[in-house]
Amino acid sequence: MLWTHDVAQLVAILETDCSVAVLRRHPQPAIVAYLDAALGAPGGMAGFRRVLDVASPDYPSLLPALPGRDALAADLSALTSLFADLLGCERIGFRLEVCSAAMCPKFHADRVALRMLCTYRGPGTQWIDPEHEDPQAAIEGRAIAQAAAFDVVLLKGHAWPGNDGHGAVHRSPDVAPECAPRVLAAFDAVW
Repeated sequence: MLWTHDVAQLVAILETDCSVAVLRRHPQPAIVAYLDAALGAPGGMAGFRRVLDVASPDYPSLLPALPGRDALAADLSALTSLFADLLGCERIGFRLEVCSAAMCPKFHADRVALRMLCTYRGPGTQWIDPEHEDPQAAIEGRAIAQAAAFDVVLLKGHAWPGNDGHGAVHRSPDVAPECAPRVLAAFDAVW
């Protein structure tokens, strides 16, 4: 497991012994204000799912037209480029989730090669330290790691070459009413 402030160190996720890598980031006030405005606007802000070309993801057309939209679109574009550079893919599956409850409240590992997550609002993704011998004991002992808002989390899944049965065990956290809704961006490679 890797925690870093240096984006260049995220290449560690490509190594056999690393199944979780976290890029620590500070919240961007323009994005925070944009999300508050978009979520509070009549009709609110809805999530969506799209397959996007890495070269031209066109996030602005997918987001409500309010002040600060360009800041979120620029950050999503930068994360798209980062993910595509790590994996060498030309298309990504992108989800923007807006939810008031945990989407996946049970600990699990995904059947993907590598997933990138960034929670922009609300509590961040939780996972069990991959070094822990017994995931159930870690859960019972509350040995659970959690990302902060704006952190970028890379999670290897069961489909990573040579990783079957060893995917990063994670879950969506509970969302307290005062933190709702949670806004999460998820990125998957499309081959």
